[in-house]
Amino acid sequence: MILTREDFENGCVTVEVDPIDKDAEFTLKVIYLNGSEHEETITVKCNYPVFVGLLPKWKFGNTVTMEYLEELSTSDSSNNAFVDFGPTEKTVSIKYNFQDPQLRHPFVVVPVTYPNLTKVTIAAQSFGIEAFDVIDMIPLQVAGKDIIYKIYIYR
Repeated sequence: MILTREDFENGCVTVEVDPIDKDAEFTLKVIYLNGSEHEETITVKCNYPVFVGLLPKWKFGNTVTMEYLEELSTSDSSNNAFVDFGPTEKTVSIKYNFQDPQLRHPFVVVPVTYPNLTKVTIAAQSFGIEAFDVIDMIPLQVAGKDIIYKIYIYR
């Protein structure tokens, strides 16, 4: 794409692109009227949504969809949320509100390319991965593309 001085009359140009579903590199090259050039390159790392929440007791993990996770996060946002977490993160923290008498399981939904869950820690104790049912290879729609996820459900 080539832009000219007239394109910057308002001081900014916004370029719409397709959703980014993998790491991408963007380069901006500026050629000034006197012929000198300046080039900047930046790599954008793609992070997929990670979900932490409470799964109703009788809901099977293999029936979870992205729409269902979005519904949970809006209907009970104190216990269900998409969290900021990328492939280099080590910890996710959430405070659950267990005042509701409905039987539910804590669960985490993570892309398979992210680090594996190793334990969950609460004030009184720590639970290893053996305390979770793990469901692999669940395709969830993210930005119109199937991304493979892993679901950890605390027994």
